[in-house]
Amino acid sequence: MAAAAPLALLLAELGWTRALAMASSLGVVSMVGVLVLVKDSPYARSGPARIKLRALAGSLRTVWGNPGTRLGMWSHFTSQFSVTVFALLWGYPFLVSRFPYYRSYMVIGVVVVMAVLWAVVLLRDTPSPGWLLVVLDLREPGGVTSYDLDDFRVALRVQFGFWTFGVAQILRNRRKGLDQLRRLHPGAVEAMRRGVPFVHPGIGDREGV
Repeated sequence: MAAAAPLALLLAELGWTRALAMASSLGVVSMVGVLVLVKDSPYARSGPARIKLRALAGSLRTVWGNPGTRLGMWSHFTSQFSVTVFALLWGYPFLVSRFPYYRSYMVIGVVVVMAVLWAVVLLRDTPSPGWLLVVLDLREPGGVTSYDLDDFRVALRVQFGFWTFGVAQILRNRRKGLDQLRRLHPGAVEAMRRGVPFVHPGIGDREGV
């Protein structure tokens, strides 16, 4: 969020090529800064582990030589790149909604679909995919070897609380946002109802809360 405003300013002043070149060059500057300024921890330790380049290359050959390693990499590559490219790069024209007034409801619809699908997963008796949450550790102090299906069910139910909270915030801020548009930009809400996207002129002093 903090980077959005300066990047938008650069795009307006310099254009895409120079703005993105300048933004990417910051990565190089950051790398040099880390090499020059960041030091090892001052706390005592047994000493750094010495890894020889030949041994590292041998380990890489061993790992890469396992077909399971390559299978995992290509599985993630094939199943994830399309969604990433669409959402982050060239999918923007397809994501501009024809119904700007109802975008919040579309978001809520997506959340409802996710919640329903997760509910189906958690109600099944077969093992379910999941990520580890603190709820899980509280239920089973014994650690990962003690987890069972019921523990994962409890842990993954935490999502529903976040979904509920998030939907409530969407509805709350949707109402406030529409009220502010009516107050500061007369006719904008009515245009959105007709399917005409509202191009915000920018957030000035009077747009703040």
